[in-house]
Amino acid sequence: MVQILKKNTYRSMNDKLKKELLDLIGDDFMNNCVMEDMTPIMSEIYHWGLQNITQKEIKRIIKNRKKKLV
Repeated sequence: MVQILKKNTYRSMNDKLKKELLDLIGDDFMNNCVMEDMTPIMSEIYHWGLQNITQKEIKRIIKNRKKKLV
């Protein structure tokens, strides 16, 4: 029972962090005038990375991005 709660909490935390990361990515696209296209391989790597990124890495990226905005 405790393992299931921990797993659900971990999954919920991952979902929140990924949503925040995707919001930051979206803001970058909206705020930057230069739009770069991705090749199909780049797109595949991007989506693979989003599926396999760790919480630690997401937190580091969000922290660094917020530092740059301040």
